[in-house]
Amino acid sequence: MNYNLTEDITIKGKWFINEDTKIHGELKFKPETRIELSLLGCFHTIQERWMGNPKERFIYGISEDGDEITLYRTILVDHSENFDANYVRCTFSVNMAFIGYHFKNEDFIFERFDFGLQNFGTWYGVTGLNVNDYTSDEYNVEYKKPIPVEFNISNNKCRFISSYTTALNENDDICLAEHSKIELESEGYTLDDIFKHVAKFKSILSLMTYEQTYLTSLSVFSNKIVYQDEIRNGKIKKINLLWRDISYYKSIKEKVKSDMLITFPDIKENLELVCCKWYEYYDSIRPSFNLLFYSFRKSLQFTEEFFMDMARAIEVWHRRNNSDCIRMYPNDFNNFVKRALSNNALDNDEKLLLKGALTYANEPKLEDRLTDVFNEAGFIFNLNEQEKDIFLKDVKNSRHYYTHYDPSKEKKAKKNLALHDLGIELRALLISAILLKVGMTKDLIKEKIHDVIFHY
Repeated sequence: MNYNLTEDITIKGKWFINEDTKIHGELKFKPETRIELSLLGCFHTIQERWMGNPKERFIYGISEDGDEITLYRTILVDHSENFDANYVRCTFSVNMAFIGYHFKNEDFIFERFDFGLQNFGTWYGVTGLNVNDYTSDEYNVEYKKPIPVEFNISNNKCRFISSYTTALNENDDICLAEHSKIELESEGYTLDDIFKHVAKFKSILSLMTYEQTYLTSLSVFSNKIVYQDEIRNGKIKKINLLWRDISYYKSIKEKVKSDMLITFPDIKENLELVCCKWYEYYDSIRPSFNLLFYSFRKSLQFTEEFFMDMARAIEVWHRRNNSDCIRMYPNDFNNFVKRALSNNALDNDEKLLLKGALTYANEPKLEDRLTDVFNEAGFIFNLNEQEKDIFLKDVKNSRHYYTHYDPSKEKKAKKNLALHDLGIELRALLISAILLKVGMTKDLIKEKIHDVIFHY
């Protein structure tokens, strides 16, 4: 069975810590809020319940469909007793749930996992559906599962895979739904490894689709965990994970391909190169990208916060990717600071004030950082030197005004829609710099940014 991590899920069954005591209850997964287990009973005595919130590393379950379930990292968050009726209700908060196996310890090692992401199927755009010649009397539809796209990233075999489900309803309507996922395989992944890989693919997909994305499914496979029934005996078991992705927002809708920045056909020939470079530079890209990622939620809000986040993202990008950009050599600067602080004309308080002022004095100013990034990635704007200077001054003056409030500087700062547009342009500049970093061509970047970002 497949579980969609964007939908509410309820699993009824019996739950236990040890085999001696099994309690009826239901597991509820709500993508926007929580995973919780509600029980008609409790594993703990009344003294244990009232003395604190008992934690259980594992709670096990058997669903009504017969699936083995492991709830990992749980804590009792609510309980109520009715002494007259002699019953108790308990609620546990659950970090994650494994559907398909009872894990006895935390030795979570998996050789393979796959996951779905919002907008991935549209971005990928590979289908096995084929509509042949049709007339008013005949309509021929064929489906053949597409061949996976395979490539390597940092000792990981990566595949873009497709599957499908079919359904026939009571009106004899046939529905065929195609699902595209990302699959990774290696010698072994811990849970931390899996979520780090997922985060990297989420971020690059968000960049290329120009929209926030989130998990829609997650499954893991271990060579040691196999089916033991007559039909599937020896086949590796699929274990579904229920885990809340905090990036999920119900209001985010599926994006159409024409509104995406970069799609699979655009980078098909260089897919492995782009993905490998993303992995290589991910740590230096991530701090800026987190601000970019968050900005997708606020694109339609005319706020100073959106502009400030984009200005800060540019500064962070420059700091992470131009670490050698300083005013003086470190030794020379340190000697300069020592000489300044050795001035006997200053008292201790004045020296402390001066030391604080000099802490970041060797780093580039905002306008220097902006100029460097613009010179690298500003080709998307088609600005002459005068227009470039106006743009850089608008960013500098607006950022300084909203950071260091000074009424005398208000006239130079952009406001409302003009400030929002300036934030959009900064975001486009940052995206251009990131796409260059991971190996995309200037022609492709310029074409796509003009078609998708500046078009609106």
